[in-house]
Amino acid sequence: MVDKNKLATTALELLKINSENPPGNEAAIAEHVSNYLRSIGAKVSLFEPVKGRVTVIGKLGEGKQLFYCAHSDVVPSFGVEPPRVENDVLFGRGAVDDKGPLACILEAAREIADSGAQLNGQLVIGAFADEEEGSVLGAKRLLKEMDKFQLRPTAGIVTESTNFNVEVGEMGVLRFKVHCNGKTAHSSRPETGINAIYMLSDFVQEFKRLKFEPKPPFRPTSLNVGVVKGGTKQSIVPDYCDADIDMRLNSGQTKENVMAEIEKICARLKAADENFNLKTTVYRYDAPHEVNSDQPFVKLLVDTLRKSGKKPEIIVESGATIAKFLNLAGYSSIVFAPGNTDLCHTTRECISIQELVDGAEIYKNYALNYLR
Repeated sequence: MVDKNKLATTALELLKINSENPPGNEAAIAEHVSNYLRSIGAKVSLFEPVKGRVTVIGKLGEGKQLFYCAHSDVVPSFGVEPPRVENDVLFGRGAVDDKGPLACILEAAREIADSGAQLNGQLVIGAFADEEEGSVLGAKRLLKEMDKFQLRPTAGIVTESTNFNVEVGEMGVLRFKVHCNGKTAHSSRPETGINAIYMLSDFVQEFKRLKFEPKPPFRPTSLNVGVVKGGTKQSIVPDYCDADIDMRLNSGQTKENVMAEIEKICARLKAADENFNLKTTVYRYDAPHEVNSDQPFVKLLVDTLRKSGKKPEIIVESGATIAKFLNLAGYSSIVFAPGNTDLCHTTRECISIQELVDGAEIYKNYALNYLR
């Protein structure tokens, strides 16, 4: 049985190490995790594409690989109380996302190593850098160098909180910037100018009306105009307006077919007003993905959870985790961890120690069964 006090200590130690991103520097926590893994007999490698941006890879055993993937960076801790354990609850930035779950897989690995169990395969522990800023210096970069680190996982579990459910898919991410060109004029004679803010407003109204066919279990496609900037002074007709837009895509949607709908909107607005002028620039696209829940490694996790007394649901999430990048690169991966997702990135972030113990036990038992 996972030692409750050891797990609480491990988790609290991780929370006390500053790894906020931005600005982004995982060197200190990577050293701590590396020392922990070496202490239990794991072989450790470090991936540092940019100074201070360190991903840790630890390996126990030899053979087919089960990849447990956590991330060691956290979002900034504005307004969050210092890390502590109080009434058997872990408080602080990273308790749920993602240092609490990282502590779970570390303690699960310790339990396996201490038990002397002979693994018929290799348990790989990853503590990734830069997840909170899109994994550009973490998973995305490492996936280009998997052979260098002899990483060929046959199954992956990403330890982002699911409240003991099993996430098999994630919506796609499409982010693009919009720029409208207008013409300045004195505000008392607006007819002599072209108001770029009005132009963007017309586009946004049409954009909001976009409808896409729902594809359960995916959630409906979401649209969000998150940032708008335009104009220089209230007495000047604005000659520019910019917006930053985020969409979450469901199954079957691609960058190409969504942007084709955007082009249709622009064509209609141009037909109605010859001065309409809008340009789009896509700067991020990650396709939706879904793992077949009938795959043996998925069914094994569901069975492991049920044997532990949990009642897991198969879910698809709207956010993006390391699992997306693994799956798009051809490495089948799902998401599971203790913790309430609604507490991630909040000033109330916390998780009970018992939840962490339950999670660590499930990781341990799953690894022993998958690698037997």
